[in-house]
Amino acid sequence: MGSEWQHIQNISDKGYPFVVYSVPGSSEFRAFYQTDLKTHTTSDLNVSGFVMAPFSQGRPMIYIPAEHQLSFSSTDLPEQTGSNTINLEVVTDLSAQKEAHMFLVKRAIDQIRNSELKKVVVSRRIDFRSDEVAPLQLFQRLRTAYPAAMVYCWYHPQTGYWMGATPETLMNIEGNKITTMSLAGTQTFNGTEKVHWGNKEIEEQALVTEAILEALKPFADSPEKDEVATVRAGNLLHLRTMVSARFDPHRVSPGELARALHPTPAVGGLPAKAAVDFLDRHENYDRSYYTGYFGEINLGENENRKSRLFVNLRCCCYRDGLLSLYAGGGITQDSDPEREWQETENKAETILRVLRQ
Repeated sequence: MGSEWQHIQNISDKGYPFVVYSVPGSSEFRAFYQTDLKTHTTSDLNVSGFVMAPFSQGRPMIYIPAEHQLSFSSTDLPEQTGSNTINLEVVTDLSAQKEAHMFLVKRAIDQIRNSELKKVVVSRRIDFRSDEVAPLQLFQRLRTAYPAAMVYCWYHPQTGYWMGATPETLMNIEGNKITTMSLAGTQTFNGTEKVHWGNKEIEEQALVTEAILEALKPFADSPEKDEVATVRAGNLLHLRTMVSARFDPHRVSPGELARALHPTPAVGGLPAKAAVDFLDRHENYDRSYYTGYFGEINLGENENRKSRLFVNLRCCCYRDGLLSLYAGGGITQDSDPEREWQETENKAETILRVLRQ
């Protein structure tokens, strides 16, 4: 086992906060860690390190300072031997949850047709009981399965373990340039990216793109968008538009940009306040860090500072023997409740297929 990986394992064994991750397409791993149990929080991203932000903007963001870092090659990972199958006991009543989720979708459609609400992202949590989950090994398996995603394993005594393989960037900042993406619309990958997209998915993606452009206008000069493209994320396909702009880092902070973008219409809805109000009233569970954001913040010096923040999708939480998966989908007036349920099933499969290996 490589010395860096053994060091992370030792930090984990001691119960200290840490995160290990691999950015999309990279063959390198990075890690931040603490050598104590202190909880560091920030409300404005005016720190340097790795941050984990919840979906709710009213809650504090936890971060691991940049004081202790590691960087190492993927070839240093230990080989896994023996059976990889993890036994999971389903705690959630899936039949009842399906009925409740489809009712929620119908309620959202009705609200969209009779109010200012244009889109809302509804989600659900699936709970499993298992004493066999080894978070660092699950992270390795996620990285092998989804090398094009942002794959991570985060631990903090305040949050438990969070792991995932997200396809969505909240924002990349390098100097005075910000890049983000509009990612919406979902269908199963069946061997080709040359697929037909329906009006529902095309409209949903266009709404997200326009909202991001409007959100950036007060802070950045002339935001620009690329052409819409079909992109693969594991066993799923999405529609994606890249958006970029330049801003004055002496006038605008990363925290202001993050607040302008989060929650994006891809995880909350449109208009943002109406969507969040709907979710607060009707979703009936705590998303916690699901659909929040996480990543590197303010690394580097002065004008060369870089931040890379990702939306926390395709993720799970593991704490006290309980593994929780999260999945959701965007609802518009053209949504079909049965198809929306199946979309959440497909998204949950991103993690489940790795657990079943």
